[in-house]
Amino acid sequence: MENAFFSNDINVKKLIDNFFQRGRIPHGILLRGGNAELRRECAMYMAMRYQCVGDNPPCGKCGQCLKILSDCHSDVITARGSGKTGIISIEEIRRITGDSVIKANEGKYKVYILFDVDKKLMREAQNAFLKTLEEPPENVVFIMTCESDKALLDTIRSRVTLISLDNKEQVSQEISGFAEDIVMSMLQTREFPLLKSLACIIADRAKAKEILLQVKEILRKSLSQCFMVETDSDIAEKASLKLGKIKILKLIEATDSAVMYIEQNGDMNLLSAYLCGKYRRIAWQK
Repeated sequence: MENAFFSNDINVKKLIDNFFQRGRIPHGILLRGGNAELRRECAMYMAMRYQCVGDNPPCGKCGQCLKILSDCHSDVITARGSGKTGIISIEEIRRITGDSVIKANEGKYKVYILFDVDKKLMREAQNAFLKTLEEPPENVVFIMTCESDKALLDTIRSRVTLISLDNKEQVSQEISGFAEDIVMSMLQTREFPLLKSLACIIADRAKAKEILLQVKEILRKSLSQCFMVETDSDIAEKASLKLGKIKILKLIEATDSAVMYIEQNGDMNLLSAYLCGKYRRIAWQK
């Protein structure tokens, strides 16, 4: 399989394999970024990883893998969409969710693949999908792909494990460090560490926006953890345990407001003080 998949990005393969090796197999996955071909390869690789019965899965040689590669596996179902645009309708989502309660016929899992959900899964269909995505039947997996997840509902994103395929989306260690310090300071019970951690957003408006967007990303992962969705962030896990869903949602809203304030050329000193008070009130309220 090394030659068949991920010739340009072995790190993605290792990331996917890591979920299985840790024994925390996600029931919902969102593959974001990269090009359409890479997203398709990743989705197929994951489907094979779930169903493979050979050694060192996915082996690419067992009957399960070969059927998936030939697009004829009865328990790996791709949403086809309709019309020229391939829109995935509410009716198709309802067919998928209805079919998901039927046990797998020949594989270990029922695997449903939805390509390009940012372009093909409209808001109404996303809402129809939420309940099943939150509480899927046993041994059912949903694999979705998108170029960008901005068109997806936060409630969809919070219920899936995000795997980024686009190296351009990687955040610098400096930005990540600042964002992690801010989130960790929210979990303390003293004001000074939080005020100190927010000092990084005062001097550079562009950097401040990057930092706060990364704070939001960590909080979104925390929200995912609240729904028992595995993430790759220890800090997000700590925040989910300490804060809970309601506080995390309010912190995300406060961070969004701060980003908008930056875009409107607001005073950065005032923003730092405002965020310190806002985060403190939300995170520390009884």
